[in-house]
Amino acid sequence: MEQISLLWTYFQSKINASTTSSHHHHHHTEEHFEQSATVRDIVIGMADGLTVPFALAAGLSTAVSTNGIIVTAGFAEIVAGSIAMGLGGYLAVKRRSSIMMLN
Repeated sequence: MEQISLLWTYFQSKINASTTSSHHHHHHTEEHFEQSATVRDIVIGMADGLTVPFALAAGLSTAVSTNGIIVTAGFAEIVAGSIAMGLGGYLAVKRRSSIMMLN
């Protein structure tokens, strides 16, 4: 009980010292990560890009007994998915920039 009383007294003295001390205002600037949209797009793209190949490999592994076919199909899907994602991103940026130029 004595330890709790000592802690309480200590915290009370700190609170009193902080409220009675002279108030110095320090300018605080927060620095935020400015590339959040880029990081978000990369994370979503990677998650989306990895989901389909793993699902394809899981599905093929139950239907096909040859590992070579599964690996080849997985790589083919990764290439096709990369092209599709890249083209989709390119077209989205192109469309956005053309809309901004109209405004």
